[in-house]
Amino acid sequence: MNKNKIVFLIIWIIIVVFLVSIFLLLSKTWEVNKNKNASKTWDFTIWILQDSKDGFNNFLNDFKSKNPNYKNTNFNIVSFSNYEEYYNTLISSFLQWNSPDIFLINNQDSEIFDKQISWIDPSVISPDDFRKNYDIVFSNDLIKKTKVDDKEVEFLIWVPMWYENLWLFYNFRDVKWKNLSTWANINEIVTNLRNDSWKITIWIWNGSTVDSSSDIITQFLMLEWPSSLEKITSKDAKSAISSYVRYWDENLDNKYDTLFSDLVANNKNNLDAFSAWDVQIIIWYPRLLDKIEKKWFSKTFLRASTFPTLKENSWNILVNYNTFVINKNTTNYQTAQDLMKYFSSVEWQKKYLEIFNYYMPTQLSLISDRLEENIKDGYNIKYKDFYNPSLQLTTFNKWIKNIYDQEVPNMLDHLTNWVKLFEKFQKKVLCIKQKSIKQENLQNSCE
Repeated sequence: MNKNKIVFLIIWIIIVVFLVSIFLLLSKTWEVNKNKNASKTWDFTIWILQDSKDGFNNFLNDFKSKNPNYKNTNFNIVSFSNYEEYYNTLISSFLQWNSPDIFLINNQDSEIFDKQISWIDPSVISPDDFRKNYDIVFSNDLIKKTKVDDKEVEFLIWVPMWYENLWLFYNFRDVKWKNLSTWANINEIVTNLRNDSWKITIWIWNGSTVDSSSDIITQFLMLEWPSSLEKITSKDAKSAISSYVRYWDENLDNKYDTLFSDLVANNKNNLDAFSAWDVQIIIWYPRLLDKIEKKWFSKTFLRASTFPTLKENSWNILVNYNTFVINKNTTNYQTAQDLMKYFSSVEWQKKYLEIFNYYMPTQLSLISDRLEENIKDGYNIKYKDFYNPSLQLTTFNKWIKNIYDQEVPNMLDHLTNWVKLFEKFQKKVLCIKQKSIKQENLQNSCE
């Protein structure tokens, strides 16, 4: 073979190798893009809070059965155990462009994520229909107005699935046949039990030994009708703390503080004292029932009642709920819209509450049917025991819930200067809100 033919052959070999390499590279790139696109098309992420991942998957299986076009969709459910962990991870996910398609927002913490939400098209869920089917608190919280083509249009921004209120758990053995609907009645029970030196009637004081103490003091702050941290005056704070602390002192009838140091030393709280029958009444959310069961409190003697008012049927009551929202950056917007429509259906709420039975339904048509049901098998507690339709459900805006719930319990452990601490805290959170949400006064220190 002559020299020219050898050179020619080498050139062809190089060309073939080059073409094969290009083909393999393009094939690999196509496969990666194919898998990437498939992931975007079929993977849909939902973040939930304090509820069972398995239970939520059961609801999504029902959604798939009624929407065959989603039968192959891979719904990725992530459940967080506490709000602080959820809050911090959610913020981080936005910064890393790895946020969920649908996530939850608490009604007491709405503004921090406002700009990350895609509102629901009125053709999917009508605001007018929503007003007819839900309590007024949800309409006030969740319907917003904006201009579209120079015309003012209403949008629903969230879909609420459930709500909860604070209520009383009490030991029927010592607090039997009593009306617990007002604080005057609670005071009478305290007086009747004061001769039993070891008994503490109600445990609500201190923050570090009281679960949900930030919400309990918030309920007292709402006695004067303020609906946000910004509207709380010094007078409101003094009035609330006066009502709140009257049950704590060891020299008073309730003698709450006699157990405080022992609980702190043993890393326990008011539920432990209640389960040991040292305390007769505690305040908590209905979901506490699962914790009470684990403490082996007697099912025979456990009862529940609505949160007390200053006088019969006199005021509003704090409402707590999480709602699903659509991430404005989702690449699966149609799926998100279809899910929101499904979440708002009566059928979905029924199925949801079959599993998460410690919640009240948000749809008015479902409430009356639920009132006579037992909240948990084996307990003499019905939903009607903590439902008072004469009280107005009211959202309290904590500005930044994560900070509020962290710092308020610490303040509640300082009796003598609580009001001053609260006023300082109020200014601090307002400062953080102006920075983080409104991007104002960025150079100012919030301490």
